[in-house]
Amino acid sequence: MTPDTINWLPSPKALEEWLDLTEKRGIEDLIGKSLLAPLNEFLNRPSKHFRSQLVRSGFDLVNNRSLANKYVDEAMQVLEAIHAASLVVDDIQDNSDLRRGLPALHKTYGLAVALNSANWLYFWPFETIGRWDVSDHTKLELTRVCHRALIRAHSGQALDVGTPISELPQERVKSVCLASLELKTGALTALALELGAVLAEGSPEQVSLLSRIGCDFGTALQMFDDLGNIKEKIPADPKRFEDLKGRRPSWVWASAAEILSSEEYKQFKDVVSKLPEEKELKSYFQTAKWVDEAKQNAKDFLDAALARLDHIRWNGAAVDKVILLGETLKRSYE
Repeated sequence: MTPDTINWLPSPKALEEWLDLTEKRGIEDLIGKSLLAPLNEFLNRPSKHFRSQLVRSGFDLVNNRSLANKYVDEAMQVLEAIHAASLVVDDIQDNSDLRRGLPALHKTYGLAVALNSANWLYFWPFETIGRWDVSDHTKLELTRVCHRALIRAHSGQALDVGTPISELPQERVKSVCLASLELKTGALTALALELGAVLAEGSPEQVSLLSRIGCDFGTALQMFDDLGNIKEKIPADPKRFEDLKGRRPSWVWASAAEILSSEEYKQFKDVVSKLPEEKELKSYFQTAKWVDEAKQNAKDFLDAALARLDHIRWNGAAVDKVILLGETLKRSYE
């Protein structure tokens, strides 16, 4: 199952009732227009759903007692909702024009509506989890892992928006970039496996181990995404070089700082400094051999994470599915 249709958001009428106003105020049409309509439109845009599929994987990996749980699908949607909120905020901070092939939410509805909708979307999953018919302990653990992921992701975003990576000494760049990747994409992917494992009543040791593996999986995902950001595509990708234009921590910066000599790294920075004029940078990447090494290092990083998973074997079939998902991930960015 992939959450192709988001159906857990409340209707405008249901939300007005839930808000518990002192008396009925007749605002359902307005709150539907300014909050729920933008969210429904954004949440139903096409997506690979890599992370939400890992919620199911986390449940299956731990569930060796053949438990059934009707909340796994809803947990997948919770993960997608938190991810979507982060994308909307990220687009605002980057002033991006597009997301998932359509105008970014703040470009369509304005910054104020988009930002408020994203913040609301961070909070509503906790109300959803609170309604599930699971033990108080399970609810507490689900809430805990969500809170932890959000704190880690926002800490990573602080690095992302507040650290012009080109201004750091070369020897610091890789470490800072990896911290950003781990705290942002890594934390959210870790949450995916954690949500499933907690619903399957996994032990603290199992949840912790899957969290670490999920974090590495997500970090690798971001490595491939960052490399895809510099790849020439047909038709041309309007988001190409977006990370470099923003001087944001990324696997491209990390790889350049690690692989290139000090003189070569200075040349790379000089070419990047010409942005938003892209001609010289496009020419540079046509002959930059170090990008192949960066791709191989990203593959090695993912393979190491999957190898750790292969040794668990709590549920062999579930492990195989995650490994297959990892292989699909690598091919999707070829």
